[in-house]
Amino acid sequence: AQFHETVVQLQKIELDVQLANEVQRAFLPKGPPTFADYGFFDYYNAARQVGGDYYDYVQLPDGRTAMIVADVAGKGVAAALVMARVSAEAKFCLATEPRPGAAMNRLNDRLCLLQIDRFVTMVILVLDPRTHQVTIVNAGHMPPIWRRADGTVDEPGRDISSMALGILPGIEYLEAVISLGPGESLTMYTDGVTDATDANGKDFQARRILDHVKIARRSARDLGQAIISDLQQFIGNHPQTDDICLVCLGRLA
Repeated sequence: AQFHETVVQLQKIELDVQLANEVQRAFLPKGPPTFADYGFFDYYNAARQVGGDYYDYVQLPDGRTAMIVADVAGKGVAAALVMARVSAEAKFCLATEPRPGAAMNRLNDRLCLLQIDRFVTMVILVLDPRTHQVTIVNAGHMPPIWRRADGTVDEPGRDISSMALGILPGIEYLEAVISLGPGESLTMYTDGVTDATDANGKDFQARRILDHVKIARRSARDLGQAIISDLQQFIGNHPQTDDICLVCLGRLA
């Protein structure tokens, strides 16, 4: 009878976790923006049934679109709960602050007030599809990879990246601005991609992402699918150890 009761309780917990997974999936965008000159790719897969990685597209009132990739320290239910709050707070801050840097400042202060003892790394790209300018703000995250039309790659915003969110209030986050030319792309990812391991314990590493970015692709979708296919083949049957998130943005040639 005790064993039966234990099984019943475990089944209830499993059902709760499955429902939590559905709720978290509902927080993610239903699809990318639809701009005539741009293409998008996004991929998310939690290491457990719920995770702490997060991405979003936020339409701003003036026609710009913010793209967010973030990672909460840790995994599992606790990280997923924090990320749910981060999602709501990020939308609020971007809607009330016209400058991405000011929005990140406000988001950091609000997360510090929560005192949740978990930090969040985040990168925000704000695209103006009329001018093709992209504003980048980075809070302790890996910088996006920019592939120029001539095939060279750069990591814009690396030099102005600041502290992760939720650690210290009053941080002033700086902005980097680039112009995205025809045929150019930006790739954002979490460390679940670079730190993914194969059966021998070898890491996937950022250089493999760079190798894919350097190759001219017809679209952001082609680039993203190539990276994820390579990553899945690399991991093979080895268990996924961290949440994985990848977002690609490309201006059509």
